[in-house]
Formats: sequence, structure tokens, C-alpha cells
Amino acid sequence: MAGITGRNYIARWDGSTWNTVGDINDINGITETMAVYNNSLYVGGFFNNVGGVLGCTNLARWDGSAWSTVGAGNAINNRVYVLAVYKNSLYVGGMFSSVAGLSGGNNIARWDGSAWNTVGLSSINNHVYALVVYNNSLYVGGIFTNVGGIIGRNYLARWDGSIWNTVGAVSDINYYVYTLGIYNGSLYVGGDFTNVAGITGRNYITRWNGSIWNTVGVINNLNDSVSALAVYNGDLFVGGFFKQSLLKYSSNNDLSVSATLNNINNAWQNVTAVYDGYSAKIYIDGVFSGETIGSIRPKAVSQTNYFVGTGFGSSAPGASPGDYAGQLDDVRIYNRALNQNEITSLNNWSPGQYVHLKIDERQGSVLYDASGNNMNGTSTGVWVDGKINSGISLNGTNGTALISNFQFPISNQFSISNWFNFQTLGTGKPIISHWGGGENNILIKTSDINSDEISVCIAASGSDNCANGATTTAADLRAGDWNHLHLAYNGASATNADRLKLYLNGLYQPMSFTGTISSILQNPSRNLELGANVTNSLYSHIKLDDFQVYHYAQPQSKFSAEFFRGQPVHWWKFAECSGTRIGDSRTWLFGELVVGSSGTQTIAGDCASSSASSARYNGREGMFSGKAINFDGTDDYASTSLFSWPDTAEMSLSFWVNPNVLATAKPIVSQWNGSANSLLIKTDDSDSSRLRLCIAASGVDNCANYAQTPAGTLANGAWKHIFLTYKGAGPANADRLKVYANGMRQTLSFGGTIPSALQNPSSPSLKFAGDPYLTTYANVKMDEIKVWNYALDDFAVKSDYNGGEVMFGKRNPWTCGTDELTDIDGNSYATVQIGTQCWMAENLMVSKNADGSAVNGTGDVDTTPPEAYGDVNWQAVEGYLYNWQDAMNGSTVASAQGICPTGWHVPSHDEWTDLDRYICNAEGNADCDTVFPKDTTTTGYLGTNEGAELKADAPVNGIGTDPNGDDGYSFAGRLAGYHHGTSGSFLGRGTWGNFWSSSESGTNAWCRRLVTVESRVERQAFSKGLGWSVRCLKD
Repeated sequence: MAGITGRNYIARWDGSTWNTVGDINDINGITETMAVYNNSLYVGGFFNNVGGVLGCTNLARWDGSAWSTVGAGNAINNRVYVLAVYKNSLYVGGMFSSVAGLSGGNNIARWDGSAWNTVGLSSINNHVYALVVYNNSLYVGGIFTNVGGIIGRNYLARWDGSIWNTVGAVSDINYYVYTLGIYNGSLYVGGDFTNVAGITGRNYITRWNGSIWNTVGVINNLNDSVSALAVYNGDLFVGGFFKQSLLKYSSNNDLSVSATLNNINNAWQNVTAVYDGYSAKIYIDGVFSGETIGSIRPKAVSQTNYFVGTGFGSSAPGASPGDYAGQLDDVRIYNRALNQNEITSLNNWSPGQYVHLKIDERQGSVLYDASGNNMNGTSTGVWVDGKINSGISLNGTNGTALISNFQFPISNQFSISNWFNFQTLGTGKPIISHWGGGENNILIKTSDINSDEISVCIAASGSDNCANGATTTAADLRAGDWNHLHLAYNGASATNADRLKLYLNGLYQPMSFTGTISSILQNPSRNLELGANVTNSLYSHIKLDDFQVYHYAQPQSKFSAEFFRGQPVHWWKFAECSGTRIGDSRTWLFGELVVGSSGTQTIAGDCASSSASSARYNGREGMFSGKAINFDGTDDYASTSLFSWPDTAEMSLSFWVNPNVLATAKPIVSQWNGSANSLLIKTDDSDSSRLRLCIAASGVDNCANYAQTPAGTLANGAWKHIFLTYKGAGPANADRLKVYANGMRQTLSFGGTIPSALQNPSSPSLKFAGDPYLTTYANVKMDEIKVWNYALDDFAVKSDYNGGEVMFGKRNPWTCGTDELTDIDGNSYATVQIGTQCWMAENLMVSKNADGSAVNGTGDVDTTPPEAYGDVNWQAVEGYLYNWQDAMNGSTVASAQGICPTGWHVPSHDEWTDLDRYICNAEGNADCDTVFPKDTTTTGYLGTNEGAELKADAPVNGIGTDPNGDDGYSFAGRLAGYHHGTSGSFLGRGTWGNFWSSSESGTNAWCRRLVTVESRVERQAFSKGLGWSVRCLKD
């Protein structure tokens, strides 16, 4: 509890701290109920050992200092659900069939302080869930249909101290009673019933005033069962499985809310109406715009038609309130109330780009549109290496790239983004142009005054000559640098700064405005030109790549996925844990682990092999995920062939290294073979605790140009995070090359001149921990090697070291357990730090992969697409259900990103085991590594109470509850059920919580399961076609 062991199933709060009740771990099972009687605390539940006292089965007494049995030992043979004190006796209700051997003691019994007694002459025939004293009688609720041998006292009965009585007429309540409470002189009854005293409309809650039944508010207030009642501050609080509220009442079935649309003709607007049982709300373009409070039950109408865009009534269409004049698109109806994140996502949603020229053809003159809208372009430029794959270069004389007869799809909103690289800077040079000849619309160019700034013109008329526009004040463009431009225009906004926003390399650019940015585009049908304005004979000497147009004003969160900053180009996690293959989680650039025949290691092995000659086993305790690779310093190394630097002018490289034995001149990272040298990072030639970094000025440069870190950068047996950034355009060595150790920038000593560009050898190979050409090897462990195509700043370096997500424009460290994770759909998830792992604390509910591609069922014949549990009770907290192939986004590599957000991945079988072991150890349980082995043979229920600690302490919405979820570590495991792909059935909500791992087991895949009334964790391998929940783990 609260991360502290020993307070299992019961604890004491003294107002400031948590305390045990008796010794640690006194109760070995579930506590269901407590009551104070005769100055002692009585505890009921489902346990068989309390404080080591024999006979404390399901009921025990705490006198303030010690535990004792209630009467003779083992008096009650099954679970106790409820306790109540009535007429100087303790009444006990539950699901037992024997109390101290008494005949007639089924499900209810009375303890008078010294002996057990029956309640009446005969027993109750099924479980008792609720007891309460009202008007000098004891009221009993449950799932029984016979009390004292007399039928007609279904689900609720009254005991007056001597005989059983009905409450109202016989059989008044038609189904289960779960809870009872007293409020304002009346008895309130909650449960799963839908009819009271033969009258419908008293669903799930009703009121008994001592003589007759009454509704609570208007009829049919609730849409599912009630399981808890309490009085607080003069109000009755009601809890259960329903999704409506009793906070407010309405006297009729009419509830209306209004809001004002933005008064702009020919402009698309998003309207979302929500009713959540408490109020009706309207959102315009994702912004809350109006609310009316009131609880109603929507009328069931006989009309068979649902009218869109017209009035309603006997003469519809055409009836009052009249017909809508305009266009409508994408009408959706949901069976639940959307939350703010979902509404915002709907407003920002787009079916994709309106135009997307990837500029990756590398041949010919056609630039193909990848959006599917057939907006192909043409170019007279030369094919070159782009920022992302290939690009084009325009000569600045007559080179063009254009889309003919282009019009923006919406006249008051758009977004444009592209990569550009000026080869020659000059004033007034066009970047993007939809402008000229009296058909002016939008022009993006370098400033007419300062060539390192960007100007944007939005024409107020066809002949407007840049009278209304804006210019950046600190863009600092430089020839030879790639820059990412993103422009968002929203004419519906009130001010210039809100109508026009420009981002350069992911950062918002302050701008100086001239005139008034028009509220609507002129939008002629004319050529959209890149790097040129042909009408005015203006041409730029420029490289271009990846041009996109969206038909709405994208917020920064939406276009960040397009801008590659924050995401490494290559990422070798060293997390395979077996074999010689080294996977790149970002691209196809796999590597190979080479283990030589000499030295202490001779095989790759695996993490579970227990072999001292295995590189994988010796590296099993990595910096992340319990996995790394050990290199013996004799003839072991890892290599990636076909490697080239994605940008020779700028890059970042990071890795974790832990020296076993330090020695001088040992290579850590190398792309160096004597005639095609590029980069070499090694221990220093004279001091092995330093690093020496060599950047070759030519293929045969032999470390003439280098940087040296201070002494003590490395130490035997200590993991160090090394991060270097390179930017060849820097004016001095210290600007071009920076090195960080554990997030702190190091003071470097330089030799020679760090060159302005990296060499990219024609026969590239990037090697780690050794190099056959250099004939020397490092005795180290290595983990998590990343390459970026730009130079990260100080904040991003520290974020990478601290395990946070590297993001542009973000200057506050991301903290697991405090900050949320947001997926590509805009859904936000709580996170939780458990040991060294950072987990999502909610089930994944994303509809597409992190790169925006569709998730559409890529598995076998019994596959299931991602979807919600198939009934009206579904809530977002349950997440979606995914088959394994979709969860993995087609990958079969353990710890692959799969469908998870960038920087997160689907946890492997061993990573789930790490979680199991941590909870086991934290709870003080014994032999955790043995109980939870890292193998592929142990299955079934494992551990002691780890499952209870991982389960949420609140039941999942819908059928069933979880009586022993403690959620002691805030993992909040939901018993969300699953989808059976073959039958199409949704099963097990409230019974099973099923979570995929990323590890295969033959044709199946490993998983973890949390099960109701089961405190242990279950691990099994199941069919990949089942629809199960996904929890992502931070990289």
C-alpha cells in the first residue's frame, strides 16, 4: 500500500501517516467489511489467517492491540460481505453456509458478544450484500429469493428483532439489491433492479419512506446498477456502474442549449453536441461554447427517419424550425459522451494531407502526390539528397517546381509545411508562391530587407502587393542549412497574430505585422510554385523536400510528427536478448553482433542462458529493460553495414557505456578504416578515463582533428551516458563539436580543426566496442545507441539522459508519474514509475500507428481490428482491444514500438517479468527471481499478491467487479475483457484483464492476465488473433 510493504488488506491512517494493524502482513486475504462492536473492531472478508491466530477464518476481532477469533475458531466457512450492529448484537451477512455448526445459519448470523445465533428460525437462501438499521428494524439486501422459509421476500427483507417481514408488498423488487442507506428520514435502496412494486421507471435506485415506494428524482434517472450509497455534507452520493448523474433534476424531458457559430460565409466549422446525463454542451471548432444543466431521459420517438439539415415534425422536411442553407459533412453519432480531448481531436482531425509531395522519385520531372488527391506537381530541378531521402535543387535562374491550377480547398484555413535549404541567400527570394498577375493570394519569401528573415503575404485583393503580411524577427536563415517551415492560417481568428502563425524548425517565430491579415483567401485557380514566382521572374537557388498542404490550421501538436526533431533516425536498443541480430527500431538498418572465438566470450547466447561465455547473458543487466550487450575486449564487436550519416553538416549521437576494464585507445564507436575515415570515439591514447573523438577532414585523416574529454569521464563498473552533437556550420571547434557525460557538457581540449562536414565513406560500416581494421577491442557493456540528423540543444540532451522524451519547443523536463503521454489521436494517458520502468497507467485507445498509418487488421483469419468492448457500457478508461499483429504494427521483434507512441514500445515477456519481480520484492515476498523466472516454459498463476497490487481498486464499467484490486502501485490494471476474433464475441469484462507482450511463443504470443478474485499474476501464451488490451512501456 502506498508503495510500502506489510500493510496487506488492512491498514490504519492516523491523520498523517499509514500504519499497520498488528504486525506486518497480518491478514492474508481480502477485507470486505468492518464494524465497531463492544469497543472492538470486527473485520470480515475472505481470509484464513489473521496475525497467525488459528481459526480467524473470514471474520476476526481487533481489540486495539491483538487479534482474536469471534467465538470458536473457523466459525464461518465462507466469505463475509457486510457487518451491522442492531439491538446490542453484531449481524454478519455474506455467502457462507455454516456458522459455528448452527442449523439455519446460511448467509446471515448474529453474534451476541459470547455466542452465535441464527436470525429467525430458518436461513436466507442466497448471498447477503447489505445491512442497515432503519426505523428500529434491520433491513437486509442481497440476491436471495427466500427468507425464513417464506417466499416473496425477494432481494430485500426486514427483521424486527423477532420475525422476518416484507418491505411493502411481497416481491416488490424484481432483482438484486447491492447497497442500503439512510437519507433525510428515508431508506434508499440501490442495486440491479428495474421494477419496484410493479412500477417501472425506478431503475437501480428507489426510496422507501416507511410505508410506500418512491422514485428518486425523475423516472429512469440511471442507466445501470448502483453499488454504493453515502451521505456527505447534506447530500446523498450514489456510486455504481451507471454513466449518468443525480446531481441535478429536470421536471420534463426537454433540454436545450445554444451557441453562436462564427459568422463567416464559405467557411467550414466543426460542431459537437454532448449530453453526459448532467448537462448538454456545445463545442464550436473544439472550443466549449455553451451549456444547459439538467438530467433527462431522452424520449423514445416513433419517427423512423433521422433528419440532418432540415426541420422536424409532421411536415418535415421543410417544417419549423426550417431548412439549413449550407454544406454538411461527416455527421457522427456516438453512444457515449465524448470528452474534451476527443472533441479537440475531432476538430483537428483530417483525412490526411490535401497535398503531399514527398519528392522521393529521384528520377523524371513528375512529383507525385501521396495524399490520394491526385495533386501531382512537376519540376525542372535536379535530383539531390534531401532532408528526408531525396529532394530537388532549383538553380536560381529558371528552375521551378509547381502544381498547376491549384486552389486551397477551404478559403479561410490552411496549413503548409516543407523543408527548404537555400544554396544562395538573397532578399525577396520565393519559397512558396501562389501569387502574380493580379491573382495574388499567398507568398512566402525571404524578407525584402534582410535575407535571413522570412516574409509572408496574404492578399486582401488580387492586386494586393504585400500590403498585408508579416515578417519574422529572429529566423536567422543561413545558406546551406536545412530548415523546416510550417505556416498555419486561420482567418476566423480575431487578431493578426492568431490568424497567421509561422514555425521554423519546430519553434514559433515572433513576427512583425503590416496591415491586416485578411479573414479569407482570394484563392484563384493558378499555379502553386515552390522556389519560384514565375510571373514576376523571381527564382531561388534552393533545395526542397517534403511539401504538404492541409485544409485546416494545424496546431503545433499536429505537425510535430512531420518535423523529425525529437526522433532519432537510428536507434539500436540492444534489447533482443538473444541471437546475433541487432535491430534498428527506427529503420531497416539492422546490425550484427560478432562474438569471436577467443577471449572469455565465444557465443552470443541469450539473457537467460546462465552462460559466462554468452555476450547476451553477461550483458543482461543493461541500462534499460534489463538488457545490453557485453563485449570481452578480445575479439567482440557489433557492426551496422551500409551506414551513412543522414546529414553530413549536422548530427547527434548518444550511447550508454559501462567499462569492465578500462584501457587506452580502445574504440567505442568507429567509422574508420584508414582510407575512408569519418568518426572515431575511443578511450584516450594516454588516459583511459578520458574519451578522444576524432572527426576526419578526409578519408585518410588519422585523428589529426580531435577533441578530448576531461579525466574521469569514464570509470570501471559505472554506466555513463555519452552524448555528442556536431554542427559543421559553427564558427569554432567548441561550436561545432560538443560532448556531454550524464547530461553535463564537458570542457573539451581540441587538436587541429574540427571539419565543417562529415565524411560519408563509399563502403560505410559503423562499429561498436571494437573494430577489426583497428585490431583492437573494448572490454565494455553498451546499450541504447541513437543517431539524430540534427544537433540537439542542451535541454534535449538532458532529457535523453533523464529518460524523458526529446521534443522541440519544450523546456520543462517530462516526468514519469507526473506528466501524461499523448498519442497521435490526441488521447492523453496517466503514467506511473514502478521501479526503473515507466508505464502507461491506462489502457491504450489509439486508432492508428504513431506515423499516422492505418491499423486495419494485419493478422490471420481470426484477427480483430482495434475496437471498444462491444456494448453500450464501454468507457474510454477501458481502452481498445487489439490483436497481436496490430499491436505490434506488423513487427515480430521483442520490445518493438508497435502501435505505441514514439519513445514507447510494447513490453516484452521479460519486461513484464521485471514488473512482476519488482512488485514481488516491494511487497516483501520471498524468492522473487525464482517465482518469476525469465524463461519461456513457466506458465500459470505465479506469485502471492502481485496481481492484486496491479489491479485497479475500482471495478471496470459493466458486468462484474474485482473484489481484491488494491492498486498499491497506481498501475490501475483494468479487467476490460477481450474480443474473441473467431466468434466475434466480447467476453470476460470484470473477470479478466489481458495484456499483450511483444514476445512470440511459436504461433502464439506471451501475455499477462489479471483475474478477478485472484491475487496472483497469470502468464500464458495465447492466439495472436484475440483482441486484448495494450499497455505501453517507455523506451
